[in-house]
Amino acid sequence: MAGGDVPADRAHREFAAFAAGWGGGSPPPANLHTLVRASAKAAGLGLDADAQVLGRALAGARGTALPDGLLDGAAKVFAQAPPPDETRAALAELFAPVGDGGAWLRMLDAAGIVDALASGDVRPDGGLAGWLGRFAYLYKHSRAAYGGVTAQPMPAELYAALPKLAPRLKAEGTPVDLYSDAYRWAYFDADLVDACLAEGVRVEDAAAQLRLWGDRSRRDLRALAADPVFGKRLEGTVHADLLHGTAISRVGPGVESAVHERLAPLLERAAGAPLGDAAQAVAELDGHLDPPTIAALDGIDGALAGLDLAAPLARTLRAGVHAELHWPALDEAVAELGEDVRGVTSTWPVLTVYGRERAIAVDHRGRRGACGFALPEDVRVHSVHYVGGDFLVGWSTRRDTVADEACWASDPAAVFAPDDVSGMESCRGRMNAALGFQFETADGGRYDGVRVLYPGDRDGVAEGAQLTDGTRVWTLAEPAHLGRWTVFDPATGERSVPGAALPHFFTSVQRPGALDWDHGRVSLVRLPDGVTDSPLGQDGALAGFRVIGGRAGLNPRPWAIEGADGRRAMLPLRVGEGRPWGIVRMPAGAPSSSPRRSPGATWRRCSSSTPPKAPCTGRGARSPTPRATLRPTRRTGRCSRRPRSGTSSRPATSNRRVPAAGRTRPRPARSCGPPSPAMCGRRSPPSCPASPTRRSSGRSWRPCGVPRTSCAAAPTSPAASGRSAPARPCGPSPTSPTPT
Repeated sequence: MAGGDVPADRAHREFAAFAAGWGGGSPPPANLHTLVRASAKAAGLGLDADAQVLGRALAGARGTALPDGLLDGAAKVFAQAPPPDETRAALAELFAPVGDGGAWLRMLDAAGIVDALASGDVRPDGGLAGWLGRFAYLYKHSRAAYGGVTAQPMPAELYAALPKLAPRLKAEGTPVDLYSDAYRWAYFDADLVDACLAEGVRVEDAAAQLRLWGDRSRRDLRALAADPVFGKRLEGTVHADLLHGTAISRVGPGVESAVHERLAPLLERAAGAPLGDAAQAVAELDGHLDPPTIAALDGIDGALAGLDLAAPLARTLRAGVHAELHWPALDEAVAELGEDVRGVTSTWPVLTVYGRERAIAVDHRGRRGACGFALPEDVRVHSVHYVGGDFLVGWSTRRDTVADEACWASDPAAVFAPDDVSGMESCRGRMNAALGFQFETADGGRYDGVRVLYPGDRDGVAEGAQLTDGTRVWTLAEPAHLGRWTVFDPATGERSVPGAALPHFFTSVQRPGALDWDHGRVSLVRLPDGVTDSPLGQDGALAGFRVIGGRAGLNPRPWAIEGADGRRAMLPLRVGEGRPWGIVRMPAGAPSSSPRRSPGATWRRCSSSTPPKAPCTGRGARSPTPRATLRPTRRTGRCSRRPRSGTSSRPATSNRRVPAAGRTRPRPARSCGPPSPAMCGRRSPPSCPASPTRRSSGRSWRPCGVPRTSCAAAPTSPAASGRSAPARPCGPSPTSPTPT
């Protein structure tokens, strides 16, 4: 033997000792099995020696990123020579944090450790249910090359091992946690849950979604579909991604019970809900009932054949219809504008409805004013806001959302770029013009939540949800879900920092549980003097609603709404029905002794996302206004005068006859004729509000009310009165100097 040479057997023993102590966080090399074979062969040893060295080396490397190549190489060795018995428990809990665990399971199966787990000879920490749960916990995601993680299916080797492990899992009786995840993206692997349920293994339930693998699925999901708990979740998961049909169309047999539970409420709504709700239910049924679903559901033909609209019609008439509400001043304004109506804006209590060349401002007592204006030919969007007797006309030739140029109707030559254009658009809900709650101040300004705008100012218009008790104004700071309100005192100009307490209307009651108000839907407003019978209800001069938002998903929660007068409703969250913010009582609805909603009662849903042409349908009307707005009042103006008479407190309705003594028909107005865009019929602003409106049908306008509304406007009838003389275009005239 040469002086520096080491005997092969001694070299192998030293190499084996080195490999056995490999731990410390660094994984062994991927070719360790070939190095072991070369060392053992040089020492004249067989595969038993390889298995001894590899078993101890791998057991010491538990929790490290073991390469799949090493695990597959070890599997070939262990298939011929098992690892040492003392290493089997450690090998069963390697849980290498890379890959999908398939190579590790192949090694365990080759070494006979899967059989040992099934027989109980190897008992992992936490039992076999804990072992399976840790496998799903670690291997449901893998790290992506570009950063982050991506979901991955369970390996085929796990499904091959599960039938062997199932008897021991059932004997333990411990439900398996298959939803937890190492990266905190918890979900149930639908294939793995199906495989466990098919073998009779209990699965722990949790508020987590099912992950379906589509074309990559290894299972038919029949056991999952048949489970009373996970079957419903499977149906809901599949249904959420469907445009047409049901889960039966995608999954096939097995989910009939869950699909029936989904369709049964639609059939009930189609049979007995108000007309609008019944029509929506029928439309949903039409989308769900494709041929596979009809074929799978016994009795569906008979259920559809038995539907009769008589019950929905009767319930609708008992509850009242939106056509009972009427706003004479707005009806007249829309008739005057005719087919030219382009939108509405709110300076509460004033509603401004405008067309391409003219705008009319009305409140609960009648017309406030009107103006003419001329816009550039290539204008893409425009808006008109009433401010202290004047009108701010804004437009854009570049944008389709908000105006970025403006002029005052009283000075059309002075065109300017407003500092803030976020609110210079038509009112279309909470996200556009704060549901119409932008208040007029006592000194003739317009408060938008950021500043008070006065005629002639060039600040522009912001937007923000607002509440008022008649003295102070609360403004919601974005993001709305944080509920950070500031308080503004119009009398002193003082403004609080964000985080101020809400008005007493909200702080005087205890919210259920730990739920917070839906800050984007709550409302509070002081009604005009003399308003005593609002369809939305009121407590003295205050009207408004406390709203707790609904939630869909695994733990659904209905909308909870309570008005100032105590009326309450619990409304389920339904896709496509918008977000409710109030409860309205129709004038001709059947009386109800309790403010709680009951079948046939008079409560209807008020929602801010109703399409302009269909407000007030379905389970609830969506936009009422104070009945005081229906009372005729005398209006004076510089350009025309419309005397009115009568002091009837009964609301004028479009489907009920009003006694002649209660109201007289106004004389046609004389056409306002100033040659400039100055408005007609100005008067000092009152301190009481009117409500924004929404178009209810192709024949008339209906109020959208107090305290909230979505204010999308649309033309309804030809012009019924004369227009003002043509207005000069906004901007410098040929003889006017350019403003600086």
